[in-house]
Amino acid sequence: MEVFLKVRGNIREMEKELSISYPTVRNRLDHIVEALGYQTSPATETPAATEDSQRKQILSKLDEGAITVEEALKLIQASKK
Repeated sequence: MEVFLKVRGNIREMEKELSISYPTVRNRLDHIVEALGYQTSPATETPAATEDSQRKQILSKLDEGAITVEEALKLIQASKK
């Protein structure tokens, strides 16, 4: 929350400041919004943008060590179907 205020809500700057991916920043902010009792609204995206977003989230999880390379590959392949 402190970094969010420091960079005046600029998610790209948060990404640089925290050395984490854009989807990870968004995910963490969504968790904060939900913890404050608000509901996050899903952004309206085109199918291609949704697929790209899913791919970025998968790669972010891989980068964080939350999933293995094999799991990431399976998830990416499944998202293309």
